[in-house]
Amino acid sequence: MDHRRKLMQFRKNIQTELQMLNINEPLMGLEERRSPIRKSSELDNFKRVDYSMKSTISVDNSFSTRHFSPPPSSMLQTYELKRSSASQNPVGKYTNWNSSHYHLTSQAWCCVGDLLSFCNKYEFKAVSATDSRSHVNIVSEVRSLLSAEAPFAMTKRFPGNTRNRDNLWVCIGRCPTVEYQLRRIQGIFRRPLIQLNADKQRMARENFHLAIKELRRDLTSSVSDVRPYDRSTFEKEFHLYWQDNE
Repeated sequence: MDHRRKLMQFRKNIQTELQMLNINEPLMGLEERRSPIRKSSELDNFKRVDYSMKSTISVDNSFSTRHFSPPPSSMLQTYELKRSSASQNPVGKYTNWNSSHYHLTSQAWCCVGDLLSFCNKYEFKAVSATDSRSHVNIVSEVRSLLSAEAPFAMTKRFPGNTRNRDNLWVCIGRCPTVEYQLRRIQGIFRRPLIQLNADKQRMARENFHLAIKELRRDLTSSVSDVRPYDRSTFEKEFHLYWQDNE
């Protein structure tokens, strides 16, 4: 605003000077009456004020269009799958939808790939007792996994773009071992590690990496209770029939 007022005052001074001269006198006459030094000084002053205003407006515009950082890469797969499935899913509904299916949508659902990405990120990462920001990030990612939305609804068909195991889906509430390990990780960082003594800090780090390893084993073992779903197995197990709109 200061630059704008300076520019307005500068223009007002020009108008006042014009009024002091003969109104019918051509503008070139005014320019000729001024000394070269004065004209050059006023022109430089005008350019300086105009440039400052443009810089201020540019900064304001860049701030207003600034975007927040994207979520961690381990959280991006679910978003991309949901976006692609939303564009590929036919318009219709499950004709035999009931209350038990509503209950399924209230539980957390995650891609196997998202859970494995979380394991890959932290399984061999050193956990420092003083790195509180890293602890907050871990808890935040676990919370996101435990509250992930179901990829289906009565009018939204279960994703069909599951070409490999990483794109399969698991219901956290129906996989007790997966839910246990995730909540176990939450509990490890419930209290800041910096407040613990050296022995408890060491135990916390060991328990964290143990939980990550057991989570990976549950996701990759053929004898675990983790039940991954694609569209076919999901609709068959929960007796759902999809009908496209005509």
